[in-house]
This record gives sequence, structure tokens and C-alpha cells, in this order.
Amino acid sequence: RRRPVVEELELEGQPVQVTHPLFDIGPTDHLFDGDPQTLVRTYEANPAQIVLSLSQPRPVTSLSLTLGFRRASLTVRLYPSPEAEPASYSAEYRDLAEIPTIEMDFAGAPSLVSRIEIEIRDLLDPPDSKIHIRELVLR
Repeated sequence: RRRPVVEELELEGQPVQVTHPLFDIGPTDHLFDGDPQTLVRTYEANPAQIVLSLSQPRPVTSLSLTLGFRRASLTVRLYPSPEAEPASYSAEYRDLAEIPTIEMDFAGAPSLVSRIEIEIRDLLDPPDSKIHIRELVLR
């Protein structure tokens, strides 16, 4: 149950390897389907870590994330190449709307990104609780 799941998806016409915790609700493509009514829910993973390994490096200047909880911590690491040091971004979000969408801009991000690590924590729930993620958009 604690072993990461690795899947291949197509995201914006590009193959992407997605590594994530075990989901007990929803398939991985619900993260990227453009519908915030669909969701995935982690099985005992707070924080939840989602890693996107892109087949072709691309620009990433911001992230939009729709969640199913109201107090979150978000850390994103952008890797220009597998061996490079990442650009790291972190923020806490409190007293969000009932189904919040948070935005994170990546000032000074690498011009091209090959790997994205996203760590999402529900600040109100204990470790190993369930995390509800409705939508993830890279820009």
C-alpha cells in the first residue's frame, strides 16, 4: 500500500511518467481531465507526492491545483534535467474556499523542465490520512 504507483499518461500530447501514492478513489487521468468535479483520493498519504517525468522538457511557469480540503501546504520542485539541482517553491494556504483552487507562480523557473515534484499536505489531517485532489494544471 505504501509503494509508489508508476503510470504512463499522455499530457498535452506528450507521454509523461506519473509517480504517485496509491489512490483508493479515481484514476490518475482525473488529475488532468479539466473537470474539477472528478477527483483522486490517496490511500494513507499525507503528504501526497506526485512526480511528473516529461518525455520532452517544456516550459513550466505556474501551477493551478484544485483540492478537496481547506488548509494546504504545497512544495514544487522543477528540474531542468535529472542531474540538475531543482528550483524549489513552497507556500501554505489557509482558510481556503470549500473546493479551493490555488495558484503558484514559478518566478525564475528554469526555461525548460524535465521533471516536476509536487508535494501536497493537508494541514488539518494527521500523517497518512487521505488527500483529495481534483485538478492539476501546468502552465
